[in-house]
Amino acid sequence: MRRCPSPLVSLPFSQAKMPTFFLEQNMMRMQNGRALLLGVSSLLLVAGGCVVSEPSRVPVDALVDDNGGLQAKDVQAATDRFATALLALPRINTSDHKLAIVVIDPVNQTTDPYSAQYNVFSNRLKTVLSQKSDGRVQLITNRNAYRDLQNQELDGPAGAGHPAGVQPEFALTLTINEMPNRATSYYQVNAALTGLNDRTLLWNDTYEIQAER
Repeated sequence: MRRCPSPLVSLPFSQAKMPTFFLEQNMMRMQNGRALLLGVSSLLLVAGGCVVSEPSRVPVDALVDDNGGLQAKDVQAATDRFATALLALPRINTSDHKLAIVVIDPVNQTTDPYSAQYNVFSNRLKTVLSQKSDGRVQLITNRNAYRDLQNQELDGPAGAGHPAGVQPEFALTLTINEMPNRATSYYQVNAALTGLNDRTLLWNDTYEIQAER
């Protein structure tokens, strides 16, 4: 049977010869030394401005001075405004059924080429409407996105034999316009609720700001 070596054998010769009392004293000195070293290192880091801390986050509803154009605060303010106005419409509040509304991603008419980022407006607007409508509206998925999802997840020939789904009564469209100047840009975020069966414009609103470029 293999025997494990004695703990004293694995220690350096100078420590293996020491009595237990001196070994304990030695270990305590080593631990105190490590604690002192850590304390000195922390002080040096603080003095040198190298404190390690959690990365700071800017509140979503705050403007960032170094940023230009539309910011997160504008996404919040615009979508909150639109959702509040929509849910106050008499047509929605007096209807005997849920109004079926499809929210269309924004049309980008700004000088910013990264148009996909403006989908945050439609995404948040759908979230706010879902949370605050109390069952007064039924949000409908965009038809093309719905068909793509069906073809991806349902068996059968693509586009054939799949349920048509609920037909929307209204389309909620968003358009983002920009009028650039030398140092600033004037932005309009426009929202419109249009009847898909009769082409009537039920509601329209605009959120506008001027921001540095």
